[in-house]
Amino acid sequence: MEEIQRIHATFQPVGDYIDSVMEPYGVPSMPHFFVDCMYLLPDMFLQFTAEAFEFPRSDMPDTLRFIGPLLPSRSIEFEEPAWWAELNGSKPVVLVTQGTLANHDLDELIQPALVGLADENVTVIVAAGRSDTQILAVPENARVASFIPFDRVLPKVDVLITNGGYGAVNHAFSLGVPIVVAGESEDKDMVAARVGWTGAGINLKTRYASAGQIRNAVRAILTNKQYREEAQRLRTAFSRYNALDELARAVNAMLTQDSNMSKLHPEPVYTH
Repeated sequence: MEEIQRIHATFQPVGDYIDSVMEPYGVPSMPHFFVDCMYLLPDMFLQFTAEAFEFPRSDMPDTLRFIGPLLPSRSIEFEEPAWWAELNGSKPVVLVTQGTLANHDLDELIQPALVGLADENVTVIVAAGRSDTQILAVPENARVASFIPFDRVLPKVDVLITNGGYGAVNHAFSLGVPIVVAGESEDKDMVAARVGWTGAGINLKTRYASAGQIRNAVRAILTNKQYREEAQRLRTAFSRYNALDELARAVNAMLTQDSNMSKLHPEPVYTH
């Protein structure tokens, strides 16, 4: 409860601003926390994840439906770098990313990961999400790229280290990849909490992870088969969905319902 109150207090100015923008148009103030309103006010809310990645909740609205992640299509124009052949299963592969939004400070996660895993018997792949990768101190067991399509690299990965980007986390779990997560900006602390709760990953509960924290977490995942087993359980749960098909069915069902309601209650015809 204290954590929820902290999040609400942090984002209260956002809610107040939205209310101030809508007030001149006669729209009443939002009845709930503004993030909750996105879920509670629509006639239907389609969430791009599996239900297995959400806390059991007695207050879950009936209008919320899980339809699985919207995964990227296979990249066809990706040119494999020279080191791609090293991802041959001879060593565990650890992928590190700070996403494309919260990657302005690579000391939050990427650089500590490089330092912490420098002496480990793993191959570290960094997806930097920016071009100035020369600022990183890169050990011999690491390879750095500005961009790597996750649909190509994640099937080769044994552990994902991330700051909690929702898309990356869902993509990894859809392939059964366990996760080390350290992030607090945007929605990332809420995503990180769910990663830890699933048992398929370790939540470091910080934005600035230390090299030691990352090293110990990766070691734990690679030596404790429970993390991999839980990630595989999530993979099975995710495989039951096809997001685009589910989306089409949901929209068509609502359109059909609206059409049937219109036939039962047609608009009145006015004559002069």
